[in-house]
Amino acid sequence: MQQLKKDEISSKQLLQIQVFSTSIYILSYLIVFVLSGMAFLYISADFEIPAKLVFGQANVGLSESSRLWSTDSIISIYTAIPTTCFIIGVVSLFFFHFNPKPSFTFLVGTTWTFINAFNLSLGAVVIDLIFSTDFHFAAKAMGIETIMTVLIIGVCIFFLFKLGIFAARIFHDRIFRGFTADIATKNSLYLRFFGFPWLIGNAILLILSIPSNDYKSYLLPVGSLILILPTYFYEPKVKGNKKFKLNNKYLIITAITSLLALSISYLIFRNGFSPE
Repeated sequence: MQQLKKDEISSKQLLQIQVFSTSIYILSYLIVFVLSGMAFLYISADFEIPAKLVFGQANVGLSESSRLWSTDSIISIYTAIPTTCFIIGVVSLFFFHFNPKPSFTFLVGTTWTFINAFNLSLGAVVIDLIFSTDFHFAAKAMGIETIMTVLIIGVCIFFLFKLGIFAARIFHDRIFRGFTADIATKNSLYLRFFGFPWLIGNAILLILSIPSNDYKSYLLPVGSLILILPTYFYEPKVKGNKKFKLNNKYLIITAITSLLALSISYLIFRNGFSPE
Protein backbone atom coordinates (compact mmCIF):
# COMPACT_ATOMS: atom_id res chain seq x y z
CA MET A 1 0.00 0.00 0.00
CA GLN A 2 1.34 3.41 -0.93
CA GLN A 3 1.64 6.20 1.58
CA LEU A 4 -1.73 7.89 2.09
CA LYS A 5 -2.35 11.10 0.22
CA LYS A 6 -4.52 14.08 1.18
CA ASP A 7 -5.05 12.65 4.66
CA GLU A 8 -7.61 10.17 3.37
CA ILE A 9 -7.98 6.42 3.34
CA SER A 10 -9.55 5.00 0.21
CA SER A 11 -12.05 2.13 -0.01
CA LYS A 12 -9.31 -0.04 -1.50
CA GLN A 13 -7.02 0.67 1.43
CA LEU A 14 -9.81 -0.09 3.91
CA LEU A 15 -10.37 -3.44 2.20
CA GLN A 16 -6.64 -4.20 2.36
CA ILE A 17 -6.62 -3.36 6.08
CA GLN A 18 -9.58 -5.69 6.60
CA VAL A 19 -7.97 -8.60 4.74
CA PHE A 20 -4.64 -8.11 6.49
CA SER A 21 -6.16 -7.79 9.97
CA THR A 22 -8.40 -10.84 9.41
CA SER A 23 -5.41 -12.89 8.27
CA ILE A 24 -3.36 -11.85 11.31
CA TYR A 25 -6.32 -12.55 13.60
CA ILE A 26 -6.60 -16.13 12.34
CA LEU A 27 -2.83 -16.69 12.46
CA SER A 28 -2.52 -15.37 16.00
CA TYR A 29 -5.47 -17.47 17.18
CA LEU A 30 -3.95 -20.62 15.69
CA ILE A 31 -0.58 -19.91 17.30
CA VAL A 32 -2.16 -19.40 20.72
CA PHE A 33 -4.44 -22.42 20.30
CA VAL A 34 -1.66 -24.79 19.21
CA LEU A 35 0.89 -23.68 21.83
CA SER A 36 -1.59 -23.83 24.70
CA GLY A 37 -3.01 -27.11 23.35
CA MET A 38 0.42 -28.71 23.23
CA ALA A 39 1.03 -27.68 26.84
CA PHE A 40 -2.32 -29.24 27.76
CA LEU A 41 -1.49 -32.51 25.98
CA TYR A 42 2.01 -32.65 27.50
CA ILE A 43 0.76 -32.22 31.06
CA SER A 44 -2.09 -34.70 30.49
CA ALA A 45 0.36 -37.29 29.17
CA ASP A 46 2.65 -36.67 32.14
CA PHE A 47 -0.21 -37.64 34.47
CA GLU A 48 -1.23 -40.49 32.11
CA ILE A 49 -4.64 -38.90 31.61
CA PRO A 50 -6.08 -39.51 28.09
CA ALA A 51 -6.63 -36.22 26.25
CA LYS A 52 -6.86 -34.91 22.72
CA LEU A 53 -6.84 -31.61 20.90
CA VAL A 54 -9.79 -31.10 18.56
CA PHE A 55 -10.01 -28.08 16.27
CA GLY A 56 -11.11 -25.31 18.62
CA GLN A 57 -11.18 -27.45 21.76
CA ALA A 58 -9.11 -29.46 24.22
CA ASN A 59 -10.83 -32.55 25.63
CA VAL A 60 -10.05 -34.91 28.47
CA GLY A 61 -11.10 -38.51 27.80
CA LEU A 62 -11.85 -39.34 31.41
CA SER A 63 -15.05 -38.97 33.45
CA GLU A 64 -15.05 -36.51 36.32
CA SER A 65 -15.70 -39.32 38.81
CA SER A 66 -12.79 -41.49 37.68
CA ARG A 67 -10.40 -42.65 40.41
CA LEU A 68 -7.46 -41.83 38.15
CA TRP A 69 -7.90 -38.16 38.97
CA SER A 70 -5.77 -36.65 41.71
CA THR A 71 -5.68 -33.14 43.11
CA ASP A 72 -2.39 -32.42 41.33
CA SER A 73 -3.60 -33.73 37.97
CA ILE A 74 -6.88 -31.79 38.15
CA ILE A 75 -5.13 -28.52 38.97
CA SER A 76 -2.30 -29.01 36.47
CA ILE A 77 -4.43 -30.12 33.52
CA TYR A 78 -7.29 -27.63 33.90
CA THR A 79 -4.97 -24.68 34.44
CA ALA A 80 -2.59 -25.61 31.59
CA ILE A 81 -4.38 -23.75 28.80
CA PRO A 82 -5.30 -20.56 30.74
CA THR A 83 -1.79 -20.34 32.17
CA THR A 84 -0.06 -20.89 28.82
CA CYS A 85 -2.33 -18.37 27.09
CA PHE A 86 -1.68 -15.83 29.85
CA ILE A 87 2.08 -16.28 29.43
CA ILE A 88 1.76 -15.82 25.66
CA GLY A 89 -0.20 -12.61 26.23
CA VAL A 90 2.40 -11.27 28.67
CA VAL A 91 5.26 -12.15 26.31
CA SER A 92 3.55 -10.35 23.41
CA LEU A 93 3.18 -7.23 25.58
CA PHE A 94 6.80 -7.58 26.65
CA PHE A 95 7.95 -7.56 23.01
CA PHE A 96 5.75 -4.55 22.31
CA HIS A 97 7.23 -2.46 25.11
CA PHE A 98 10.80 -3.25 24.08
CA ASN A 99 10.34 -2.43 20.40
CA PRO A 100 10.94 1.34 20.05
CA LYS A 101 10.04 1.48 16.35
CA PRO A 102 7.43 -1.22 15.68
CA SER A 103 6.24 -1.78 12.14
CA PHE A 104 2.57 -1.89 11.12
CA THR A 105 2.72 -5.69 10.89
CA PHE A 106 4.31 -5.98 14.32
CA LEU A 107 1.65 -3.77 15.90
CA VAL A 108 -1.21 -5.69 14.27
CA GLY A 109 0.32 -9.04 15.21
CA THR A 110 0.97 -7.97 18.80
CA THR A 111 -2.53 -6.55 19.21
CA TRP A 112 -4.38 -9.64 17.95
CA THR A 113 -2.01 -12.00 19.78
CA PHE A 114 -2.57 -10.51 23.21
CA ILE A 115 -6.31 -10.14 22.53
CA ASN A 116 -6.61 -13.83 21.63
CA ALA A 117 -4.24 -14.94 24.39
CA PHE A 118 -5.91 -13.04 27.21
CA ASN A 119 -9.38 -13.94 25.98
CA LEU A 120 -8.44 -17.63 26.01
CA SER A 121 -7.02 -17.22 29.52
CA LEU A 122 -8.92 -14.59 31.52
CA GLY A 123 -12.05 -14.80 29.36
CA ALA A 124 -12.10 -18.59 29.51
CA VAL A 125 -11.62 -18.53 33.30
CA VAL A 126 -14.68 -16.29 33.69
CA ILE A 127 -16.84 -18.61 31.55
CA ASP A 128 -15.55 -21.74 33.32
CA LEU A 129 -16.25 -20.34 36.79
CA ILE A 130 -19.74 -19.17 35.84
CA PHE A 131 -20.76 -22.42 34.12
CA SER A 132 -18.75 -24.82 36.33
CA THR A 133 -16.53 -26.28 33.60
CA ASP A 134 -12.79 -26.88 33.06
CA PHE A 135 -10.99 -24.28 35.25
CA HIS A 136 -13.84 -24.60 37.75
CA PHE A 137 -12.61 -28.11 38.61
CA ALA A 138 -9.12 -26.75 39.31
CA ALA A 139 -10.56 -23.98 41.47
CA LYS A 140 -12.63 -26.53 43.38
CA ALA A 141 -9.56 -28.75 43.89
CA MET A 142 -7.65 -25.72 45.23
CA GLY A 143 -10.42 -25.09 47.75
CA ILE A 144 -11.53 -21.77 46.29
CA GLU A 145 -14.85 -20.78 47.84
CA THR A 146 -17.79 -18.92 46.29
CA ILE A 147 -16.75 -15.47 47.50
CA MET A 148 -13.25 -15.91 46.09
CA THR A 149 -14.74 -17.22 42.82
CA VAL A 150 -16.81 -14.06 42.43
CA LEU A 151 -13.72 -11.98 43.19
CA ILE A 152 -11.68 -13.83 40.55
CA ILE A 153 -14.41 -13.27 37.96
CA GLY A 154 -14.50 -9.57 38.78
CA VAL A 155 -10.70 -9.22 38.60
CA CYS A 156 -10.56 -11.07 35.25
CA ILE A 157 -13.25 -8.83 33.73
CA PHE A 158 -11.48 -5.74 35.07
CA PHE A 159 -8.14 -6.75 33.53
CA LEU A 160 -9.84 -7.65 30.23
CA PHE A 161 -11.30 -4.15 30.13
CA LYS A 162 -7.95 -2.53 30.99
CA LEU A 163 -6.27 -4.58 28.26
CA GLY A 164 -9.01 -3.37 25.93
CA ILE A 165 -8.01 0.22 26.79
CA PHE A 166 -4.41 -0.69 25.97
CA ALA A 167 -5.52 -2.13 22.61
CA ALA A 168 -7.38 1.13 21.97
CA ARG A 169 -4.23 3.14 22.59
CA ILE A 170 -2.24 1.01 20.16
CA PHE A 171 -4.99 1.37 17.54
CA HIS A 172 -5.44 5.15 17.83
CA ASP A 173 -2.03 6.40 18.89
CA ARG A 174 0.31 3.92 17.18
CA ILE A 175 -1.24 2.02 14.26
CA PHE A 176 -3.49 4.77 12.82
CA ARG A 177 -1.83 7.69 14.50
CA GLY A 178 -3.65 10.91 13.62
CA PHE A 179 -6.18 9.36 11.26
CA THR A 180 -8.82 8.57 13.86
CA ALA A 181 -9.31 12.22 14.84
CA ASP A 182 -12.04 12.32 12.18
CA ILE A 183 -15.13 10.43 13.41
CA ALA A 184 -16.07 8.96 10.01
CA THR A 185 -12.52 7.74 9.38
CA LYS A 186 -12.30 6.44 12.95
CA ASN A 187 -15.49 4.38 12.54
CA SER A 188 -14.41 2.99 9.15
CA LEU A 189 -10.99 1.98 10.44
CA TYR A 190 -12.49 0.41 13.55
CA LEU A 191 -14.86 -1.74 11.50
CA ARG A 192 -12.19 -2.80 9.03
CA PHE A 193 -9.47 -3.44 11.61
CA PHE A 194 -11.49 -4.87 14.51
CA GLY A 195 -15.16 -5.34 13.65
CA PHE A 196 -15.12 -7.30 10.39
CA PRO A 197 -11.96 -9.34 11.17
CA TRP A 198 -13.50 -10.36 14.52
CA LEU A 199 -16.78 -11.32 12.84
CA ILE A 200 -15.27 -13.07 9.80
CA GLY A 201 -12.45 -14.75 11.73
CA ASN A 202 -14.75 -16.16 14.39
CA ALA A 203 -17.31 -17.27 11.80
CA ILE A 204 -14.64 -19.24 9.91
CA LEU A 205 -13.23 -20.82 13.08
CA LEU A 206 -16.68 -21.74 14.42
CA ILE A 207 -17.80 -23.25 11.11
CA LEU A 208 -14.67 -25.40 10.89
CA SER A 209 -15.12 -26.59 14.48
CA ILE A 210 -18.89 -27.26 14.27
CA PRO A 211 -18.66 -31.01 15.11
CA SER A 212 -17.06 -30.26 18.49
CA ASN A 213 -18.65 -26.89 19.32
CA ASP A 214 -20.37 -26.36 22.66
CA TYR A 215 -21.74 -23.26 24.40
CA LYS A 216 -18.23 -22.22 25.44
CA SER A 217 -17.15 -22.13 21.78
CA TYR A 218 -19.76 -19.43 21.14
CA LEU A 219 -19.31 -17.54 24.41
CA LEU A 220 -15.55 -17.03 24.06
CA PRO A 221 -15.83 -14.83 20.93
CA VAL A 222 -18.50 -12.77 22.71
CA GLY A 223 -16.15 -12.42 25.68
CA SER A 224 -13.45 -10.99 23.43
CA LEU A 225 -15.73 -8.01 22.77
CA ILE A 226 -14.60 -6.69 26.15
CA LEU A 227 -11.15 -6.36 24.60
CA ILE A 228 -12.13 -4.67 21.35
CA LEU A 229 -15.13 -2.47 22.25
CA PRO A 230 -13.11 0.12 24.27
CA THR A 231 -11.36 1.11 21.03
CA TYR A 232 -14.63 2.43 19.62
CA PHE A 233 -15.18 4.77 22.58
CA TYR A 234 -11.55 5.74 23.16
CA GLU A 235 -10.63 9.37 22.52
CA PRO A 236 -7.43 9.63 20.41
CA LYS A 237 -4.52 11.40 22.10
CA VAL A 238 -2.42 11.98 18.95
CA LYS A 239 -3.85 14.32 16.31
CA GLY A 240 -0.98 14.73 13.84
CA ASN A 241 1.87 12.84 12.15
CA LYS A 242 -0.30 10.83 9.80
CA LYS A 243 1.72 8.01 8.29
CA PHE A 244 0.69 4.55 7.17
CA LYS A 245 2.19 1.90 4.86
CA LEU A 246 1.33 -1.66 3.91
CA ASN A 247 3.05 -3.49 1.09
CA ASN A 248 0.71 -5.25 -1.34
CA LYS A 249 3.00 -8.24 -1.82
CA TYR A 250 3.31 -8.71 1.92
CA LEU A 251 -0.46 -8.50 2.23
CA ILE A 252 -0.88 -11.34 -0.27
CA ILE A 253 1.80 -13.46 1.43
CA THR A 254 0.13 -12.96 4.83
CA ALA A 255 -3.30 -13.90 3.47
CA ILE A 256 -1.97 -17.06 1.79
CA THR A 257 -0.01 -18.02 4.91
CA SER A 258 -3.15 -17.61 7.00
CA LEU A 259 -5.17 -19.84 4.66
CA LEU A 260 -2.45 -22.51 4.61
CA ALA A 261 -2.10 -22.46 8.41
CA LEU A 262 -5.87 -22.72 8.77
CA SER A 263 -6.09 -25.63 6.33
CA ILE A 264 -3.20 -27.55 7.90
CA SER A 265 -4.55 -27.00 11.42
CA TYR A 266 -7.99 -28.19 10.37
CA LEU A 267 -6.61 -31.36 8.77
CA ILE A 268 -4.51 -32.15 11.84
CA PHE A 269 -7.09 -31.41 14.52
CA ARG A 270 -10.48 -32.05 12.90
CA ASN A 271 -10.61 -35.66 14.17
CA GLY A 272 -8.66 -34.96 17.31
CA PHE A 273 -4.91 -34.98 17.87
CA SER A 274 -3.34 -36.99 20.68
CA PRO A 275 0.33 -37.85 21.37
CA GLU A 276 -0.63 -41.47 22.05
